[in-house]
Amino acid sequence: MKNTRKEKIFRAFLILLNLAGVIAGFYYYYPQFSQVPFYLWFFVPDCPLYVLFFTLTLLIKTPEWFKGITSVGMIKYAAWSLFYYFLHPESLFLFPNFAGFFAHTFMIFEGLYFLKNAGVNWKISAPWFLFNDWLDYFMGTRPILLNEPFFTSLLAFSIGATLILSALKTKNYKKHY
Repeated sequence: MKNTRKEKIFRAFLILLNLAGVIAGFYYYYPQFSQVPFYLWFFVPDCPLYVLFFTLTLLIKTPEWFKGITSVGMIKYAAWSLFYYFLHPESLFLFPNFAGFFAHTFMIFEGLYFLKNAGVNWKISAPWFLFNDWLDYFMGTRPILLNEPFFTSLLAFSIGATLILSALKTKNYKKHY
């Protein structure tokens, strides 16, 4: 199927928009990198990391399992952020959070787009994201949230999202990884 000019322009727009989000996201997480060991840095910037993965899939051909992990990550971490805003509605009146609300909502739509086109292998996604949850909540790689009164709610939401999203559109892969 040939890409039309409009599709190419839209893809270029998505790439630029997502790259701007990646830069803003890594800027947001920058102070946290000094607070965790170097070997855990990969696990610190959840949202910008999965937006970067999404952007890569727009630029190059990627395996279906990667698209599945990317879609779960996009939806899970964006929904987690929106849940955080729901728990702290006063934070939406600050510009970065107000803009972040729309950026994370857009991430969910991008993740859902991928989810309809790529299967999720629960044997890959559930262990991967549960491992990420463990790192976030017990090794300190989650966003710095000072005096977070909703720690248990956020942890339960994160684990629940992992299990639900990993079960969606599960495909049986015949190829070995």
